[in-house]
Amino acid sequence: MNILCDFCEARHWIDERIASSRPDRASFESCCKQGDVVLPRFSPPPDFLRDLLRDDTTTARRFRQQLRQYNAALSFTSLNCTVTNRGASGGGVNCFQIHGELYHLQGPLDTTAGQAPRYAQLYFYDPVYATNTRLRANTELDAIILRRLLDMLDDVDNPYIRLY
Repeated sequence: MNILCDFCEARHWIDERIASSRPDRASFESCCKQGDVVLPRFSPPPDFLRDLLRDDTTTARRFRQQLRQYNAALSFTSLNCTVTNRGASGGGVNCFQIHGELYHLQGPLDTTAGQAPRYAQLYFYDPVYATNTRLRANTELDAIILRRLLDMLDDVDNPYIRLY
């Protein structure tokens, strides 16, 4: 991903260019439709997250290695679908295709007897209890980082946390 879009500076691979554009003057449509779509830049991340993403400390490197686990631990829902590669032509990036329906599992609002709360349910609980519950399901994660990430989501006024 070493080629920048002339309009929005999104990074691309050369094979993502418009078929009619030359490799030495590549143009792209998948990011901004050649300047037709203008989106505001992302706000900078909170300092705590920025430091975890950039620092070269052992803690920050370990966080980056476990980024998906932290994301999953703090998610509101889980995705469920049947994945297929039917009809994939190989002419660009293909993350995944689904066949049939896509489900978001969030668990019931009332915990089922004998089951620990999960996903959206955890946002109803005290943050200490919620962090401990997440850690029981994700024993390899760091408790301090997990708790600070939860606090950070609350501090940035995450609309979904406010909803719950």
